[in-house]
Amino acid sequence: MLSFFMRRKASPIPSNAAGFFKPESPDALLSTSRRRQLIENIWQRTSLPREQFETLYMQAFESYAALVQHLPASENHHHAYHGGMLDHGLEIVAYALKIRQMHLLPIGASPESQAAQSEAWSAASAYGALVHDLGKIAVDVKVELADDTIWHPWHGPLDQPYRFKYVKGRDYRLHGAASSLIYSNVIPAKALDWLSGFPELWSQLVFGSQVSMSMPISLVKLSPKLTKLPWHRNSEAILAELCQHPSSLSNGSWLKA
Repeated sequence: MLSFFMRRKASPIPSNAAGFFKPESPDALLSTSRRRQLIENIWQRTSLPREQFETLYMQAFESYAALVQHLPASENHHHAYHGGMLDHGLEIVAYALKIRQMHLLPIGASPESQAAQSEAWSAASAYGALVHDLGKIAVDVKVELADDTIWHPWHGPLDQPYRFKYVKGRDYRLHGAASSLIYSNVIPAKALDWLSGFPELWSQLVFGSQVSMSMPISLVKLSPKLTKLPWHRNSEAILAELCQHPSSLSNGSWLKA
């Protein structure tokens, strides 16, 4: 697994004259300075021991990286660059956990119950955020492999050179629902087993896969600004915002920027 405490030199995005990208390992993909910063920010917000963080979070991040590789998050909007999907996934996880810190969940439960479920709600918030745009790689882009076959994310991680193009006339509303086709490729099975043991959380997470960015509904209702974050801002601005105190989101500073 990636040790995000170690400094590593990121390699340039590998491609050739035909426009094919060479698939990289999750370790290599997550080794850029900015992605390591995001992962460390996420780790700090979970307050988990490193070993537990590796199990609950890093496995999902590595599976996500293996699927999205250097694909962008959009054609002409936010994160419309090679590797944009991976950057966006990590950023929205960091924001979700930043907002999660501001609320006690489930709403209305006793303090004892909230404490007992705390880690589960945090993990569910992170997983929901991570996969909220994942459906784009299933329905918005056509991925062609070097052997002339078409790749779909339910085939598993890319294992040969690939290139992609955006589907013309695509339905821009479809990717939210399409995430449910492949989120189990990212979220560890043991984590899903664990989360399914919390009925209220589970129902909100499953329902959230169809609406509200895949987030647990309670979190979205408490913090609707999460769905309106201006992702067009540059990476330095996003990192600076994440490093601020959680109260900076509660007073709307991000939306006013």
